[in-house]
Amino acid sequence: MSAINKIHVAKFKDKAKSLHRAVKANDATALRRIAPYFNNVSEFKLTQAQLVIARELRCSSWRELVSNDDWVQCSFCKKWQYEVKNLVAGPDVYVCDECIEFCSGIIRDNLDDGQHAHA
Repeated sequence: MSAINKIHVAKFKDKAKSLHRAVKANDATALRRIAPYFNNVSEFKLTQAQLVIARELRCSSWRELVSNDDWVQCSFCKKWQYEVKNLVAGPDVYVCDECIEFCSGIIRDNLDDGQHAHA
């Protein structure tokens, strides 16, 4: 396992522990997150929280999630793909939905102010 992947795995473990604690505390958001996968909250285990995290990140299992060594990050803000909703790929560049929205806002503001971008 690469050093970078170890960092990702540590983050995933923290996310799973946090979700597990939130479910045990009957947090409404956490309960909605697990609802598609598990019904019995009283016996919700950390391994089940791990599975939810994996599924939310489009992996079929925890093992698949932690063995993935192909994570990419936004070329602008440096957030990893699992930290944002969407990541758009271009030639040797990735842009997250948050950066796209930020830039779109700047463009909208400039257009509203009557400014035009020049190439």
